[in-house]
Amino acid sequence: MIHEGLEIGAVSVKWVRRTSQGETVAEVERHEGRPEERIREILDRRGIGQGSRIVVTGQAARLLTDLPYRSETECIEKALSFHKLAPDMVLSLGGETFSVYPMKDGAIRNVISTSKCAAGTGEFIVQQFLRMGLSLEKGLEEARSGRLVKMATRCSVHCKSDATHKLNKGECCPGDIAKSLVYDLAKKVGELVELAQWPAASIVLCGGVSRNGLFVEQLREFLEGSELIILPESPYLEAFGACLCAAGISGTRTAGAPQSWFLHSKPGLSSLKPLKEAAPLLDYRVEAGGGHAVEPGGR
Repeated sequence: MIHEGLEIGAVSVKWVRRTSQGETVAEVERHEGRPEERIREILDRRGIGQGSRIVVTGQAARLLTDLPYRSETECIEKALSFHKLAPDMVLSLGGETFSVYPMKDGAIRNVISTSKCAAGTGEFIVQQFLRMGLSLEKGLEEARSGRLVKMATRCSVHCKSDATHKLNKGECCPGDIAKSLVYDLAKKVGELVELAQWPAASIVLCGGVSRNGLFVEQLREFLEGSELIILPESPYLEAFGACLCAAGISGTRTAGAPQSWFLHSKPGLSSLKPLKEAAPLLDYRVEAGGGHAVEPGGR
């Protein structure tokens, strides 16, 4: 029997397969707004075995798939139970949202999330590195030799302006901006932990940002009294938990052919008429350079 877990997040899709012998393979792919396409690509590479059972997680999974669903909190608890861990909290550090899960006796007791401001997310780091012509790996490499510079990192718009202004004036180099962004992100996560007002002696990290070594080092400095635990499955912990949940599915329902995984009707978005259709509403009585004087009291 093969068990599979699939998480569809805001930035990436995460897929895990585990056999009854305990062999595990996983893939994490950025979906660039096309999660179904990325999932199909993973399945084309990995194939799908007969009798495979699958569970999905992530809010987008409910809108896109017709497969057994488990909440992210349930999947996290399942994954931690597999490792016989009962931490004080879990930090889920994804591309769009950072969340704190205070825990007691192996169960999640609350959920505290960041605001929707882009400056408090992992994807913001990637975007700003790309603006400087740096990949994530290259940006982190240069950040290690950079120095901290002051930036208005509370707001993503102001932060971008600060970074551009300082680089244009030659006040710093890309490595300085990179180091400052990572430092501030770790500081925000540390403040989020304090906001939880919950014991934090042991903390499990999960999500793509858990692979950012420099970020983890900075976070350890802000949380000196906490043990930060990174599991082999941390980058895809929810998908791993979903895979474990698949092993507990009762009955004979299996994943079936990949074509049957996705809903035929997708959520639609309303749209307005093309702007060019509003041309008759424009007033051309005054044109630049046309030699016409503006009439007093005119519109």
